[in-house]
Amino acid sequence: MAINQVGSVPGPAECPDNRACPFCNRTDLVRFGSIQVIPSEDGIPGSVLLMPRQHRISHSAMTDAERRDLAAAIDLQMQTWSQSRGRDVHANLVWNMGSLAGQTVSHLHAHLIPRDGSDLLPGYGARWWLKSDIRFARILRLVARANPQARRSDGREP
Repeated sequence: MAINQVGSVPGPAECPDNRACPFCNRTDLVRFGSIQVIPSEDGIPGSVLLMPRQHRISHSAMTDAERRDLAAAIDLQMQTWSQSRGRDVHANLVWNMGSLAGQTVSHLHAHLIPRDGSDLLPGYGARWWLKSDIRFARILRLVARANPQARRSDGREP
């Protein structure tokens, strides 16, 4: 299965409410089977979003073909990055599944973020702040300072 050129996918993805989903009517996408790949707008150079072309809200709603195509699209993106840079590329694959996990767009998507050591936190994965009670406490204090309304579930400040 070959990746089509950007914008070559005929027609928008099917979406229950095309106006509300920022991913269903994109034209700056690359299609890999049932998966679409679009440049991320998170400010991280080279990062992309991978998602089913059909509007899916959860991973369990994906078809087996979409799961296979997603795995293949991740592999192909990693190969593309490695070939363009002449070396293996390290990356974070980040899924936020559900609003309590931080998902803000209801169209299921994964972030694939290349890491090259020149970013602000080389060597730190997507969960680094969860791995240390001390770091986690620092993050909570920073959030509390930035947002005075932020409180722990028991009502106390972090």
